[in-house]
Amino acid sequence: MWNLRFIPFLMIAFIILSCSDDDDQILTPEVSYPQTTFDPTFYTSGNSSAPNISWNGNQGTFSLSKDINGLSINSTNGVISWTKLLPHGMHQLEVVVSNSAGQITIPIQINNPVEGRFVGTYSGSTYFAITFFEDGTADIEANSETSPTEASGTWDVVNDEIIVNYTYETTTEEYSVKGNITQTQSVAEFNGDWYFGFDAQNSPGGTVEIVIN
Repeated sequence: MWNLRFIPFLMIAFIILSCSDDDDQILTPEVSYPQTTFDPTFYTSGNSSAPNISWNGNQGTFSLSKDINGLSINSTNGVISWTKLLPHGMHQLEVVVSNSAGQITIPIQINNPVEGRFVGTYSGSTYFAITFFEDGTADIEANSETSPTEASGTWDVVNDEIIVNYTYETTTEEYSVKGNITQTQSVAEFNGDWYFGFDAQNSPGGTVEIVIN
């Protein structure tokens, strides 16, 4: 038969154990980055700041929602890193943060437009250079490295190819260049063709081979 004097003590013990269980409950992590939009300089390495993390009872891991060349994340501290291999363009993806209770996702955006001076030749041997600016404008030099013919124009990405439209300062004739950029750890290289007229719609006048300077 129950001793009524012990019932209050049993109730107190039950309350203490219940509170202890609540305190030990594992929840999904809470994570926030100081910023979620990143603007690296083209063809450079860099990284984000570490996020603020609360694992809520069980340490988990960080991962990215998609594989992008030159982009990675530290699975422990959540620092996002990029290398020279990160392709140009806008990259939208998510950081996935998981522990035993579940996961959360954090949308991030990495804007990596083409930028920098590329130098080489057109038509196989004649001096040619394009300086790409982040705002979509471009400066062109041709024919002579020491006393070049100068031009200005704009660039855009069309169907995964870069098209540069430009006119020289000494003429009103329109020209364009169309090509692709390939990146390794040692060089970024633009290969394509030049055209009479804008938007690379005519037959190519010759090749363009330039590398980042």
